[in-house]
Amino acid sequence: MLKAPLISYLSTMAKASDSCSISFPRLVGRLDGLDQQAMLRGWCQSAKAGHQVELEVWLGGVRLGTGIAREDRPDVALQGLAMRECGFAISLDLDALSLDLLQTLKGERWRIVSSDHRFSLGRGDWRLTPDDRAVVMDHLLRRSLAANALRAVKAWLRQGTDTPVVASARYRMVEWAAVSAIAGSW
Repeated sequence: MLKAPLISYLSTMAKASDSCSISFPRLVGRLDGLDQQAMLRGWCQSAKAGHQVELEVWLGGVRLGTGIAREDRPDVALQGLAMRECGFAISLDLDALSLDLLQTLKGERWRIVSSDHRFSLGRGDWRLTPDDRAVVMDHLLRRSLAANALRAVKAWLRQGTDTPVVASARYRMVEWAAVSAIAGSW
């Protein structure tokens, strides 16, 4: 598992209950969320006027993708930001995630930093929304089923506290069982 210094710092500060408030440079921006095609979208204003920002996205200590904030965002420009080309849509490699992440997904956070690891987007970590968790869970569940790692999935379903995501996973399991039965590959 690759850990960059700023990612390690953000992870440590998120877990520390009595941490001191050490400030670090931040980029102005917002995370809009993850879509069904595993594209993480948002916007980010460069610390240097007129320069585009290259971002890295991390989850569970794993770098999932990189992208440049250069998409047209007229909605952001309407709010007074001078640079319209500040949007990003970063394709994430969800296959890079460990199947064990299924157990801790509810508490995980997106970590979004500049590729030089000098700046973070906002305060650096963003909660996964229920929709984000459902997309990641769906991908991890499909991989677990393909790898026949049913024991871990069964344990997660029993202990799961993320009700909407667990309900979605149960639906996927029924769907998988039905397709397996039809295909005759129990």
